[in-house]
Amino acid sequence: MPINYSDLVPLLEEKHQETILQQVNQELTQKAMFSVIEPSLNDEAKELLIEAAKDKTGYIMKIRTTGGTAIQTNGKNLIPDQTPRIVAKWEHALNELYEAEFIEDRGHEGESFKVTHKGYNYAEKLQDKQLANKE
Repeated sequence: MPINYSDLVPLLEEKHQETILQQVNQELTQKAMFSVIEPSLNDEAKELLIEAAKDKTGYIMKIRTTGGTAIQTNGKNLIPDQTPRIVAKWEHALNELYEAEFIEDRGHEGESFKVTHKGYNYAEKLQDKQLANKE
């Protein structure tokens, strides 16, 4: 059962209350900072970021034609087929990277994106985790 810190406050001497409340506040702040540092990305977004970071230009292109949609980087089209669900999944992955500021829109029309410094750093962390999991 989790401890309810507010129940303990009246039991403590007044001088200790401030110290404990500061420690609890610091702990909560650290947890909040960690969640900002480690965003939750789906597997497709992680794969897309890693591939874009490997690309010699760091670009991701989203191309729509009458034949369908392609999300390309590092010489690959990452959308394996044109079923609406699969296309939506990869478009969502692209949006996740944009929202997390791992990529920036360079074409201003949602077609050309470039990996940011933050994105390269996170891609490196993801690759390190992949290597550690394989060992």
